[in-house]
Amino acid sequence: MKTMARDARRRRWGLVLGGLFFLAALALRPHVPVAAGALSALGAFAFGFALDFGLGLLLSLVAAGLSLYGTPAWPLSLAVSLLAAGGGAVVRRRVFDLDFENRALALLGAVGEATARVDDEEVLLDAVVRAAVERAGYTLALVMGECGSGPFGARAVAALRGYFLFTDDRGVEGHRDAEKAGVSGKPEVLARTFAAPALEGRPAVRRFGFKSRDPLEGLLRLQGSRAGAAVPVPYRGGRCLLILGARERGAFGPGELRALAEAGRMLGQGLERLRLLKEIAELSYTDPLTGILNRRGFFERGARLLEHVRSFEGRAALVYIDLDRFKEINDRHGHALGDEVLRQVAERLHGAVRARDLVARLGGDEFVALLEIPEANALEGFLSRLIRAVGRPYAVGGSRFFLDASLGVALFPSDGERLEELLRKADAAMYRAKRAGRRVAFFDPGGDAAMARRFALERALAEAIESGTIEVVYQPVLRHPGREVVFFEALARWKEPPEVFVPLAEEIGLAWALDRLVLTKVLDQLEAWQVHGRPLVSVNLSPRSLASDELFPFLERELGRRGLPPGSLALELPEQPFDERRRGELLRRLWGMGVRLVIDDFGAGLVSLAEIKDLPFDFLELPRSLVQELGESVGAEAVAEAVRALGERAGVAVVAEGVETREELDRLLRLGYGLFKGYYFGAPMRAEEAERLLTEGAA
Repeated sequence: MKTMARDARRRRWGLVLGGLFFLAALALRPHVPVAAGALSALGAFAFGFALDFGLGLLLSLVAAGLSLYGTPAWPLSLAVSLLAAGGGAVVRRRVFDLDFENRALALLGAVGEATARVDDEEVLLDAVVRAAVERAGYTLALVMGECGSGPFGARAVAALRGYFLFTDDRGVEGHRDAEKAGVSGKPEVLARTFAAPALEGRPAVRRFGFKSRDPLEGLLRLQGSRAGAAVPVPYRGGRCLLILGARERGAFGPGELRALAEAGRMLGQGLERLRLLKEIAELSYTDPLTGILNRRGFFERGARLLEHVRSFEGRAALVYIDLDRFKEINDRHGHALGDEVLRQVAERLHGAVRARDLVARLGGDEFVALLEIPEANALEGFLSRLIRAVGRPYAVGGSRFFLDASLGVALFPSDGERLEELLRKADAAMYRAKRAGRRVAFFDPGGDAAMARRFALERALAEAIESGTIEVVYQPVLRHPGREVVFFEALARWKEPPEVFVPLAEEIGLAWALDRLVLTKVLDQLEAWQVHGRPLVSVNLSPRSLASDELFPFLERELGRRGLPPGSLALELPEQPFDERRRGELLRRLWGMGVRLVIDDFGAGLVSLAEIKDLPFDFLELPRSLVQELGESVGAEAVAEAVRALGERAGVAVVAEGVETREELDRLLRLGYGLFKGYYFGAPMRAEEAERLLTEGAA
């Protein structure tokens, strides 16, 4: 590009000097012919030099020779020089046009390279404008308008005099010349510049003459440009432009403009590709059910938000939100209705925070919010809005529901500076809120060790279930008097007491895995006990196991594989939140398989007294709590007597569980009970002891 500028200056001065020499020769011809001949030779040399030094020397010799023949040769000398200069100018112009096209092609190649290797909009635009200046030699390169995913405004600028950035309102930030020009990248501003046709999809060229009021032309002039061009970058409607400046007033001919238009089209394709990639990434960051952030999106954007807060030494709060009683809604009314409730919860939480805050669904009914806290007393108001948002009634599928939420809060940076640490501590605070029956709990450093122990217990339980190290013991159910074994109740045992690890398995989603392990061990033991007449063994099942799609295929497969009759297995059913129709279908299907059924803790809410006659149970179990109240509460004795009488009329055997003293046994015998279970008759025993009890009888 510097060579082209030098050639332009040489051509300009050669033509000027050549014209002056010929005019002087014309004036001196009548008076000093020899001087006139010399001047005409110099004029011919100057015209030729404008094109090439050698051509100028040749023309000067021709002109000098012709001048020796006198006046008739004078016009011929001038004509030869002018024709040579004119023809050379045409050739030189074509050479310049080829140079201009080559620099546009260099830019086109750079755009192709950048769009192939760059995966970020800003990096792509910066690479293009830098290549336009550094590789192609343009004085100024700008990408302006509706480009990329950001707001209106110039997205990237490069100039030979240095790099600078645009802002929407202040023009060009940090560059005196550009601020003076007052250029903005907004389309409505560009529409008042020479680039306006490019906004409609047509390339635009301006060769600068007298000073103009066009701010874009003014900016290009300040960068040493004598011509400017704007080509559309087809992207989301074609209102993105590539604008270039050149030193040469004759730049941006048809060939160069075609190459630049192709560069703009290729840049638009690159931006569109990056937009699609970004939308695909957005989908991977979004929870498909609720439309808010998922766990991955929360960690990605949450880390950036914390970095922003850290940059000005601000504060933030991570709020862990767990819905109370959602499981009951989900189990009673089905997952479709539960999903709609979750969508409404997500919408409410998103509406309760500001645009710069984050709300995400981590899974199930657990949500999280990351809030920037402008001042210390603002957090209470934010938490109140979240609680009120969740607590408003829900109208779904013709039903009306109420939900509450337990909130755990961890503060940035006092409770931690990393998002993972804050999430763990907010989770611990949420569990503390649940245990205390409070709406909100803040992370307590003293409780962190307890939470660590809980996590360790969760991992250990999962490993114990996976390795099969959970043991099974057998509690006999006896007929009294006579101490005849009616059946055994199988109980899971681990290093922690059942009241700790059984609810924990339910809570962390391992209920079916635990129940499946116990069932497998019981069925193996029944197969081994076939020589003893295969005693009936009951197994407690959690509500999640009863709702599992794996339950029936498992029972059919495992009973059949061992050749065991279904009647050798009984299932103890706890209180469960199924609606009556689903409960009836479940129980009748189990009964149809031949499996025996036991109502555990009858009277605690599984079925009403009126339902017992319509449901296929084999045993009812009077709960331990009623057995303990006998002798102390007239009401307890009345209920116990009514349960026994109901079982007798319905043909269902009634078992009194948890009998531990002789006094309790005597009261139950007076009420007519004959089947008992409890430590008074014996503690849960290993399979070997249970087998001896079967073969030898109870002592």
